[in-house]
Amino acid sequence: MIVVDTSVMIDWDHRDLPDDHLVSSAVVLAELHFGVATARGAEQHSTRRSRIAKFESARFQWLPYSDSTAAFHAELMHATHGHAPAKARSRDLMIAATAYELGASLATLNPDDFRYIAHLVPIIVPPARQ
Repeated sequence: MIVVDTSVMIDWDHRDLPDDHLVSSAVVLAELHFGVATARGAEQHSTRRSRIAKFESARFQWLPYSDSTAAFHAELMHATHGHAPAKARSRDLMIAATAYELGASLATLNPDDFRYIAHLVPIIVPPARQ
């Protein structure tokens, strides 16, 4: 199973990942909706809303951020403590906690954001589509 982070979801059409066993966190869905809410202009709003609709129509699986996910999140925050400010990358770690809880890999275009937890969560950087 591969948990997909927000960076990959935003750039979905340009990434090559296996279509089976892909899931994401409800935190990513919240970030995508925030992107719609903060769009600058009708065209950007439409583009961002279309992206979400594509995943909704494909019945993409959005995994909840549960009490148990929160415990894994705290463990990842502890692993980054001392390396980054407390609020830095908090949502990224919430997404990574979903992967950590499942024993899954995390697909991201921003591997440096996860460098302090790569020993706990396998990080995948999807190649660009040719």
